[in-house]
Amino acid sequence: MDPISILVGVGAVLLGQAIGYVQGRRHRAPKPIQAICGCGHGMSMHNAETGRCHGMMNGDPLKYDSDKEPTAYKQVPCTCQRYVGPLPIDQVFSPPLLPPSDSR
Repeated sequence: MDPISILVGVGAVLLGQAIGYVQGRRHRAPKPIQAICGCGHGMSMHNAETGRCHGMMNGDPLKYDSDKEPTAYKQVPCTCQRYVGPLPIDQVFSPPLLPPSDSR
C-alpha cells in the first residue's frame, strides 16, 4: 500500500472520532410504553371486568370567544367500552374451551 492511502484512511478515522467527540452522545430515556384504547385514554382508565372507561372527554361548548370559536367545553364521561380492535381470528371461530376460573 502506498503511504498516501494509509494517511487518508487514518485521517478519515481521526476526523470521525473528532466529530463524534464534539457532538457527544445524546442519551434519551425511552418513552414508556402505554396501552391506549381507541378513545385515547390509557387502559388503566378502564374497568378490567366491564370495560367501562372512567375518563372524561369534551362535550358541548360552554363558552365562546369574540370570533364565535368555543373556548370551554362541558366535561362528560367517556362512553367507550374498551374497544382496542377486532378480535383475533382464533377467538372468533373457536370459543374458549375451558370455563373462566374463579380467583378466590
